Amino acid sequence: MSDRMLRPILAVLVLAIAAVAVAVWWSNAQPPAEGISSPYPYQYSPLEGPTEEAGQANARRDMVEEVRRQGIDDQKVLEALAAVPRHHFVPPEMLHSAYVNHPLPIGYGQTISQPYIVALMTDLLELQGDE
Repeated sequence: MSDRMLRPILAVLVLAIAAVAVAVWWSNAQPPAEGISSPYPYQYSPLEGPTEEAGQANARRDMVEEVRRQGIDDQKVLEALAAVPRHHFVPPEMLHSAYVNHPLPIGYGQTISQPYIVALMTDLLELQGDE
């Protein structure tokens, strides 16, 4: 299969993943349960106070750096990854893991993809910015 044929397939795959994530998030949007315990250093809350927002930004930055270390070097892809509030797309019981670089269950037997895989698929599209 040629690169010319593969790019549209990858684009559709990325869009489908995003659409499922948004649909599930929208249907399950609710505040997290009180006292979520986490093995990770960041706690998230829909109440975006300065501490929570800083923790989310730090966790996103750490995730992007990990993806960069794994070989993704397209600056636009990394900026997009840094801009997406992944914690908005996971169920409340998974908020503590929102920025860990692995897939997460999002309900209905579906997962939100590992950030590295999303970045890799997007990088492989070699987008120019006018698509």
